[in-house]
Amino acid sequence: MLVGLSITHMTTAQIPNYIRTDSFSYVTDEGVTRTVYRDIIALEITFGRESRTVEFKVFKFDDASTWRADNNQDFFARIGCGEKSHACTASAWLKDGKWEFTKSTRALNRQAYVVGFRDNARDTFKSQHSGSKIAKGVK
Repeated sequence: MLVGLSITHMTTAQIPNYIRTDSFSYVTDEGVTRTVYRDIIALEITFGRESRTVEFKVFKFDDASTWRADNNQDFFARIGCGEKSHACTASAWLKDGKWEFTKSTRALNRQAYVVGFRDNARDTFKSQHSGSKIAKGVK
């Protein structure tokens, strides 16, 4: 528990649910190699009667007081009362030392609602939009 800890001074080891740090490198247009480090957390997410431990990538905003964790592989959403399933990015926000999962997201540049795990999206209800396709057999 992070009682009394100021989020502006939080270190990687203090992030709740922290499991590891991943990194990747890229080369800039100037030929300089840069390495990006991302903290990975695990959160228990429940839809209906099914619970899973899902990994999220943590992002810290420039003001250092706002932390968000995203997952763009494991969830699908629906727009309004629609039946079509759209691949989406789900987020959790760090509030008062605890991660809070939000079901509000965007799909096809519209407000959507995360409704389940991507591998549970029925084929007959999957979107045919190129930016929203849910591949068969892919997590």
